[in-house]
Amino acid sequence: MLGVCNGNSGNPKHKLHCDKSKDLEENKALLPLTIDPQNINCEQLIEFKGNGKIISKNQTISRDINIVLNLNEDNLTKNRATAIHFAIESINKKRGANKEWRRSDINTEIKAWKKRYKSGFRPYCQAVVSYLERRLSRS
Repeated sequence: MLGVCNGNSGNPKHKLHCDKSKDLEENKALLPLTIDPQNINCEQLIEFKGNGKIISKNQTISRDINIVLNLNEDNLTKNRATAIHFAIESINKKRGANKEWRRSDINTEIKAWKKRYKSGFRPYCQAVVSYLERRLSRS
């Protein structure tokens, strides 16, 4: 069983996301989803951008993200961008704002975001980890 959020329940349709958006009558015709979070490789089919958006080169997965699941809803996007910015600032504080990041700096931050606490993982941790891993692969 997968844990899910409340999907912004109780808000207008355009604010709903995850299962709440998927369950809207107009989205049911687009099911089943192409992207499956139970597939360990599903994260390789998407990319988290620094602005908080989730993108995919696959048009069907992009439809799942943007229409069916509404994962680029404004608040979700802003929250992911804030988490990514927080991680960037954390590295810059340790390293110096104008200094190039070392692989070890990025790995240390990734480890911090992958850590599981008693209450669970940090919010938007996978967006941060994915973003930093992409930066790591380019360094």
